[in-house]
Amino acid sequence: MEKIEKNAVIQAILKSGIDANHYSLLKGMINALPTTTDEWVSVETPPKESGRYWCNVKEINDLGNSCFQWNCYYDAKVNDWTDNFNPYTVTHWTNLLPQPLTK
Repeated sequence: MEKIEKNAVIQAILKSGIDANHYSLLKGMINALPTTTDEWVSVETPPKESGRYWCNVKEINDLGNSCFQWNCYYDAKVNDWTDNFNPYTVTHWTNLLPQPLTK
């Protein structure tokens, strides 16, 4: 499946002559689309805001080396990944998927 860039979709919508109200609605929907693995960011570029992020994690414990993905908390005030979890090393991060819609 071909990856479609969010910005390319937004630009196509703008060129279509859509009115401002519908543009704002569609832009919000597009920005809420799930991220893909192509959008992983190295921890060398931290998030701008504190909050929870989906992280690729490395951990070394008595069982050896582990790599997994985890819902991590980033604290922008201290520029650190913290959580109530065993010590781990975050290698990459991406935004969490949007919450499911409820009726």
